[in-house]
Amino acid sequence: MKVCFFVANLGDGGAQRQCVALLNLLQHNQNLDLHLMLLGPGEHEKDLDTSRLTIHRTTVRDFASPAALIFSIGTLRRIRPDLLISWLHPADIWSYVATRVVHGIPWVITERGSSYPDQLVYNVRLRFGRWGATTIIANSEPGRQLWSSLSPSAPIVVIPNMLLGGALPTDRATAPARSQECLYVGRLEPQKNVDGMAAAFAHFAAARPEAKLTVVGKGALAEQMRRIAEEAGVNGQMDLVGFRTDVPQLMSRARVLLSFSRNEGMPNVLMEAVVAGLPAVVSDIPEHHALLGDNYPFYVALDSAPEDAARVIDRAWCADDSALSQIYGHARQVLASSKPEQVASAYTDTFSEIVAHRRPGGRGSRWLLRGIRGKRRR
Repeated sequence: MKVCFFVANLGDGGAQRQCVALLNLLQHNQNLDLHLMLLGPGEHEKDLDTSRLTIHRTTVRDFASPAALIFSIGTLRRIRPDLLISWLHPADIWSYVATRVVHGIPWVITERGSSYPDQLVYNVRLRFGRWGATTIIANSEPGRQLWSSLSPSAPIVVIPNMLLGGALPTDRATAPARSQECLYVGRLEPQKNVDGMAAAFAHFAAARPEAKLTVVGKGALAEQMRRIAEEAGVNGQMDLVGFRTDVPQLMSRARVLLSFSRNEGMPNVLMEAVVAGLPAVVSDIPEHHALLGDNYPFYVALDSAPEDAARVIDRAWCADDSALSQIYGHARQVLASSKPEQVASAYTDTFSEIVAHRRPGGRGSRWLLRGIRGKRRR
């Protein structure tokens, strides 16, 4: 079975890390002929196993460039995959158009989030997915609900993110109760609400001069975060370190993780925090409830006052070991279905069903719809 993945690049992001991990695992399946289309380089490409993967590459100045469409159409015509699976919105949009031109290739769209701003690019993506996808694979229940609300013609399958925390140290370099570090890992973009997080930490740090925040990631709001810290007089307590490859080690010595996102899919960093036993102060959003449960003690309301959010950080900071040992019971149950081999197998099974029902003699899209929905109910 020839499967072609399409992602703009393997840059700094949890979705890209998941794509790399999935491609690496799928190469263990001798029945898969794997291909990957890329529009540019990215930080996580160095982690990609290419021993049984054919890469088709171009470089465009802008992912919206028509050159990206010309490349994708030409590549699909040349390799004629049994199905195309797209990852993130630039590839999603071009995949819809390319599969209208190169007929007979089922298109699978993956949903890595659950909510989007009312902007043209996201609205077009949702409309294209609703009209043209053969199957929609969401990585979370909130993501499934997003697509279900659009009444798409395609079935929706939920396959969770795989657990990427296998490399996390089993012993912390510093016991969390003695550590003086908070940690943030992710893009510095509005969706991640990092300005609200910075304001909350600044308020917390003013009362805790020993506390420090290590910020891992890059993005448009980096300077704004620095200004917030400087205006609060705590710029010496906030360190923006950019992209890092030693996140497991940073987690092992941190005391509290901060994640104030406005929306998520299935949050990779939070999954890794669960494995590490690192308490997290998180935004009170459905995606975090899905992983952590309704009784998790360290939720922060979106757009809450900095002093209110700072109080939640302080509670997590001061929590004793006996309290912390109980907080991730629900999350560990959820993550039982996120073992890498299980996730890879779920993708392979879904691919096989799609291809089987699209071939001559298959039972057609209605049977595919029933079969996949039936599998989700079991």
